[in-house]
Amino acid sequence: MTTYSETDKSLIRHLIPLNALSNEQMDRILAHITVEKAQNGELLFREGDNDRKHFFLLEGQVKLISGTRDIGLIQSGTPTAKFALAHQWPRKCSGKAAGEVRFIHVDSKILDDLVVDSTHAQHNKPEDANVGWMNLVLRARVLKQVPAANIANVLRRVVERPVKKGEVIINQGDEADEFFIIARGTGIVTRKDPGGDRQLAVLSPGEGFGEDALITGSPRAATVSMASDGTLMRLSKDDFNDLIRRPLVQSIRIEKARPLIQQGAIWVDVRPAEEFNADHFPDAINLPLENLRERCSAYPTEKRKYIVCGPANESAIGTFLLRERGFDVLMLEGWDAVKDSGLTRDSEVAVPSEQISATSEPAAAEKTSSAPAAPDPNTEKQLVRLQKMVAQQVAEITKLRKKLKAVIAENENLHNELKKATESKTDDQVEILQRRIDKLQDELKATREELENAQGIVEESYANESTVSWEFTRIKDKLSNTEQDLARQIEINRLLREENDTLTQRLNRNN
Repeated sequence: MTTYSETDKSLIRHLIPLNALSNEQMDRILAHITVEKAQNGELLFREGDNDRKHFFLLEGQVKLISGTRDIGLIQSGTPTAKFALAHQWPRKCSGKAAGEVRFIHVDSKILDDLVVDSTHAQHNKPEDANVGWMNLVLRARVLKQVPAANIANVLRRVVERPVKKGEVIINQGDEADEFFIIARGTGIVTRKDPGGDRQLAVLSPGEGFGEDALITGSPRAATVSMASDGTLMRLSKDDFNDLIRRPLVQSIRIEKARPLIQQGAIWVDVRPAEEFNADHFPDAINLPLENLRERCSAYPTEKRKYIVCGPANESAIGTFLLRERGFDVLMLEGWDAVKDSGLTRDSEVAVPSEQISATSEPAAAEKTSSAPAAPDPNTEKQLVRLQKMVAQQVAEITKLRKKLKAVIAENENLHNELKKATESKTDDQVEILQRRIDKLQDELKATREELENAQGIVEESYANESTVSWEFTRIKDKLSNTEQDLARQIEINRLLREENDTLTQRLNRNN
C-alpha cells in the first residue's frame, strides 16, 4: 500500500471533489491513488484518450495542448488546479509537464461513487452545507463538459437561493435571465397546453434548468415550481453565456464540415420529421429537438463526431444538449444559406434513429421544447411487431450467411476437383463437374433472391414507420456485405466455368 506524507494528504484533501469525502472515504480513495512524477516535456495524458481517469496536479505546471496549439497553463496551488485536468472524455487536449511536476490520477467511477455516498450522507449535516452544495453543483451534468477554469468561476459566481415548497421559480412565457441548478430539494416542470397544465419532468438535486430560453433568447417554454423546500444555485444570463454556453456550443462552416463528414462524422438534423423527410443531407440522422434528450442515448459518444444542422436556435439547443451528454459535436453555421443552395436528398429515408425506452432520465425544465405525448397503444404494438420482424430477418440473414459459407467451401472443393480433372483428362469427371457447377449456380441465385426478399421485407417494414430502429442500418450493411460475397462467388463460378470449358475443349481435341 502506498504511504503518503502529511503534505500530500493535505494537498489531496483540498482537491475538488475529494474535499467532500469523509476520513473513512479518503482512506478508501487513497488506496487507489499513486503520487507520480513527470519531467519537463513528458505527457501526462493525450488528446483523444478515453481512459476515464481524473488527473490532479499537486506540484508544478502542466501545459494544455490541442493539436499543435497551446491552450492553457495550469499552475499548482491556483483555484483552477483544484479541479481535474482536462476532465472531458474523449480528452479535448493533451497535458504536458512544463518542468518537473507531481500529480495523481484516480478512476473516475470509484471517485464518483464515493462522492455520491458522501453527498447523501451530508444532506442532514448543517456543518457540511457548503461542501454539500458545492459537490451537488459539480455533479451537474453540464459542468462535466466545461473547462476547469470555467467551473471555478461558476462556483464563485453562483448565488444561493433558499426556496419553499410550492414556490414558482420560472413562469412559462417570461423572459429568461437566469440559469438554475438544484442543490437540495426537488422541482416540477409543467407546461400549459390547450387541455390544461401538463407535468413534463421532476428535477432532482444536481440537475440544471432554464438553459433553452437563455440559448435562444426566446420566452420560457415551461414553468418550474418546487415540490419541496430546498436550495437553488442561481447563475446570471451573462455568466451562463460566458462560462457554460460559449465553450459548449462551437460552430463550423459548411466548407469545413464536409471533409469531417467524409472522414466519418455524422449529420444530426434536429428539425421535425416532416421537414427532415422533405429534404436532408445524405446519411443524416433525424433527432427532432422535442425528443432529442430521450433518443440520443441510442448513439455512441466515443470515437465519433457529430455535426448538428437545422435552424440556428434549434441547432444551438441541440448542440448544447448533446455536448452536455458527452457527445463530440459541432453546430453547422449558416443553415439558411446552405438549405437555400439545396440539400442532397437520399433516394431512401435517411439513417433512422433508434427507439428509446421510457427509462431515460427525466428532462430538466425547458429541456424539451415540446414534450412527447403519451404513447399510443397501437403505435407501441406496431413497434413491437416491427422489432420482432427485424429479429426474424436478422436470423434469416444469419442462416443465409451460413449457407453462403457452405457454398464457398463447395467452391473450394470444386476448384480442387477441377485440377484433378485437368490432370486425369477424364470425360466422366468433367461432365459430373459441369452438373455440380450448374447446381451451385442455381443455389447462388436462390440465395441471392432470398437475401433480396429479406432486404425488401425489412425496408418495407421500416418505410411504414415514422421512426425506425438503428438495427436497419446494420442489416443493410450485412446485406451489402453478403451481396458482395455473393458477387465474388458468382465471379469465381464464371472463372471456373471458363476453366471447365477450356478443359473440355482440350479433351475433345485429344480425343
